[in-house]
Amino acid sequence: MKMNSMNQIKNVVKENILFINSEISLTAISSGVLGQGIKPIKHILNVQVDKNYNHPNPKTHLKQICIKHGLEPNMTSGLLTAVLMKDLVILQDSIDEFWVKVFLTIGITNAAGAGSAYNHILKETKDQYSPGTINTIIITNGSLTNGALVNSVITATEAKSLALADTKVKDVINGSLASGTTSDAIVIATTNTGPNVEYAGTATNFGQLIGKLVRQGIKKGIKKGD
Repeated sequence: MKMNSMNQIKNVVKENILFINSEISLTAISSGVLGQGIKPIKHILNVQVDKNYNHPNPKTHLKQICIKHGLEPNMTSGLLTAVLMKDLVILQDSIDEFWVKVFLTIGITNAAGAGSAYNHILKETKDQYSPGTINTIIITNGSLTNGALVNSVITATEAKSLALADTKVKDVINGSLASGTTSDAIVIATTNTGPNVEYAGTATNFGQLIGKLVRQGIKKGIKKGD
């Protein structure tokens, strides 16, 4: 399988920041603080901050980091995490003509079950941009339609929830099974150099590859944090 486009993407951790830089433009879907939505990007940041981080404007903070390191803010997706960069999990694999690489920071101190406790919402609205506790970054060569990008988010989220169930992570408020945390974020970016992808659910090899890596990676990260 041709891996040339993977070689055009470099990642490094310095100053407690994960930098992922691409020589070519990527198409990304992001829920990050900086660079939200579906858009072209060339850089992804996952910035380690203190667990009590309370910057008055996190988006501006991330833009300042971009400028300091010579990156274009409008071509960057930026995330925040209170997880230590030494616990970063990186996995990659391939199937058919696709390759997928994932970068994960996993913390579960504010684990929550979707729809299970409204008091989580009251807590989080006080700090809309709290540091993402499970940050998922996925890079692939698949040429994804916008629908497939959204589908990939669904598949990755399902895998995250299964990993939490596998490890019996509980909602910190009511003790039910957690489906995530109150401040998760995700970025999925593609080089658009591989085969076309219209569907990325669990009925596809591509979707199963994403699910496998995310599920394995989150379980590995939880084990690191034990």
